[in-house]
Amino acid sequence: MKKILLLASLFCATMVCNAEKVTRVDDFKDGESKFGFEATATKKHSISMDGEYLVITNKKDDWYMAGVRFPVIARSNFTISYKLLLSKLNEDCVYGLVFNYQEDEENPEKSTGDIIYITENKFYVVDADGTKMGKSQKIKLKKGKNVEVNVTVEKKNKKTLISINGVDFVNEDLNIKTPYMGFIVNEKNTLKVDQIKITQNVED
Repeated sequence: MKKILLLASLFCATMVCNAEKVTRVDDFKDGESKFGFEATATKKHSISMDGEYLVITNKKDDWYMAGVRFPVIARSNFTISYKLLLSKLNEDCVYGLVFNYQEDEENPEKSTGDIIYITENKFYVVDADGTKMGKSQKIKLKKGKNVEVNVTVEKKNKKTLISINGVDFVNEDLNIKTPYMGFIVNEKNTLKVDQIKITQNVED
């Protein structure tokens, strides 16, 4: 029996050793996105990379959602951290992080996904049908222009841990099932993304 337990312990230890922590970073240097965002411009919206930021601009009084396939294994636990710069922030300006993104190529305005919405004084999560998942959480961000916001989203088994400027929350309803993720901007606003960093343990 002791030999069996010893072998089991050695096997578990070997599995832990073989689990490699992999970090991938997109910092949009040289005007390119390592994660696959592409520059585009229409009368309604634009995406560009200026050598420092991923710049997503919505030119109309509606919503614009942009997403790609992130280099992450969605069925396993992972952590994504974002450094964001919001062009302006008040009670009417809303920005969001999109998960389980589903693109509508013919009508981009109809693209869907589960979204973490961020406003000046709260954030909340909705599914692709617009149904709120969990309760709205109060936060207090600096009002004004070019507001810096740091967000971390961690998938931990069946829970999603969300941290906004160091304030931690737990959402048990958001289930990140696919690697397709992105951003959403409302009205005539601009979201700048300074960096996206993904950390995940990957077994050999």
